[in-house]
Amino acid sequence: MFLALLLACFPASPALVAVGAPTMWYYADQGDGMDPDSFAIVDGEPVFRTSGFGLRSGPLADAESLAWDLSCAASPRIIARFQEGRLTDLHGGCGADADVLAGLPIEGVDASEWANLVVVLDRPEAS
Repeated sequence: MFLALLLACFPASPALVAVGAPTMWYYADQGDGMDPDSFAIVDGEPVFRTSGFGLRSGPLADAESLAWDLSCAASPRIIARFQEGRLTDLHGGCGADADVLAGLPIEGVDASEWANLVVVLDRPEAS
């Protein structure tokens, strides 16, 4: 009885809704802003928990030509994940070059120099 009363007073919380990652976008941190163990790709979107402060996020400037070069019609979205300078996950893209992705400038720093980094590239026609 008490449980039924308690549940009636506190309505169920709304369901979490996945929001697609923007085109030409990055999520980066140099410490514990991203929980690396929570990273997954769900329905073609990067998903992860934040675990601390310092997560940075924003648009990738001048990435359209790179997105065009690395993507293909079969997989127009590329999601690349770096941990401690190594490309650890690559989703999409046909023949995407890890060295080219590692040199992608994020806030003036090469992608390979971030502790944790997720990059989302979409071919311009696919966006």
